[in-house]
Amino acid sequence: MKQGKVPESVLTRSILKLIKQNREEVLEGPGIGEDCGILRSLGQDLCACNVAPVTGHIEEAGFRAVHAVVNNLAATGAAPLAVLPSILLPEDVKEKQLKRLIRDIQMVCDELSISILGGHTESTSVISRPIITMTGIGTIAGKAYVTKGAKPDQDIVMTKYAAMEGTALIAREKESELETHYSRDFISQAKDMLYDISVLKDAETAVKFGISSMHDARKGGIYGALWEFTSAAGIGMKVILENIPVRQETVEICEFYDLNPYKLLSGGSLLITADKGYELAEVFKAAGVPACVIGKTTKEQKKIIIREGEEGFLEPPKSDEIYRIL
Repeated sequence: MKQGKVPESVLTRSILKLIKQNREEVLEGPGIGEDCGILRSLGQDLCACNVAPVTGHIEEAGFRAVHAVVNNLAATGAAPLAVLPSILLPEDVKEKQLKRLIRDIQMVCDELSISILGGHTESTSVISRPIITMTGIGTIAGKAYVTKGAKPDQDIVMTKYAAMEGTALIAREKESELETHYSRDFISQAKDMLYDISVLKDAETAVKFGISSMHDARKGGIYGALWEFTSAAGIGMKVILENIPVRQETVEICEFYDLNPYKLLSGGSLLITADKGYELAEVFKAAGVPACVIGKTTKEQKKIIIREGEEGFLEPPKSDEIYRIL
């Protein structure tokens, strides 16, 4: 595609024609000449918004971007309502690839019953990979939102597995290299982790049970998420490393590339603090969501990881491990 905003003809046939509205609150969606989408007044409900950038292959970037903002909304107790994608594409991207990207975004929106409210699409020579910056909008009934509520002496519950999103991305981008050491079934199972990165069900289950805080464990991995949510609440923690669940595909791929799975992109996992964490873990399992207690919060602000009985201090998060390999 040529540099600059996509032509109106491409905008019409490859973007606007593929978008449909899934929410009655959307009065005006994206269109030519429209600067803003319009939502019906939320009344007494609160409006939650966030933004998340995703860089990577165009084949999964849209899928990941929608889930990234929806997961963040879910972690505050919000019900997702709409998304607005800002799409920057390299000049060598073909229109058929753009069309697939929009279809992927719309597919996820259909699955989650949310709408595309607006957006922007542009081709530029200054990037070599697509950059999708997704804005998410959600509603919170009344004032019952979840934020910075973790308290000392609570259980820390983790859903699913560490580094699911990172494992899936590496398996997809390094497939040919991995095939020299692993079976196709092994690689396929690693790639399919991408389809389990939604935490909507996790968050809804947690809110119904009664919890004090939730945090989407994505960039920076489980370690980054542990640091962020305890720092936000001004408390510390003690987490047992062996209690953090990691799938075998992740273990082997991280060993192959010398990566730390606890610092690797962990979309799909939710960290939760609750007074009765073991009961919550059982509720999750009954709902079909793997979950376990990995540690406790503490009054002291020390962030401690216990490995094979030895205590060590968690360091502030740095760059996600995914950037070492992709």
